Amino acid sequence: MIYGARSKDEFAMLDVGCYDEIPLTTDDGSLGIKGFPSDVLAERKEKFDYVYTCDPKIMMAKVLDIMDFKNVQVSAERYMKCGIGVCGSCALGEYLVCKDGPVFHGEQLKNTELGKFKRLPDGRILTYD
Repeated sequence: MIYGARSKDEFAMLDVGCYDEIPLTTDDGSLGIKGFPSDVLAERKEKFDYVYTCDPKIMMAKVLDIMDFKNVQVSAERYMKCGIGVCGSCALGEYLVCKDGPVFHGEQLKNTELGKFKRLPDGRILTYD
């Protein structure tokens, strides 16, 4: 496991001491390794048989690239208006998160927009700068 947050204040349950053997990362360097979980994964890729990842989307896309889309499961999140696959607001490439997910194997997401842009609640595209 690699556990990351923006700062040490955003970690859950640090006081229980269960993270002694787990690499911790913070964006601001306030705890553990300064950087992102994907940085640690890139350095230690061979130590992981399988990777499970969740938001933020840019990090999920980096994890998929590092692992070459193999041996990865992604827990995707999208705005859902209908939740039954009719409206298409939760589209992720050819998949609908509400019907086909929310968990996808990395290879399913190879030709999708994951990490390239995100959609606003009204469906408009917002590109990452």
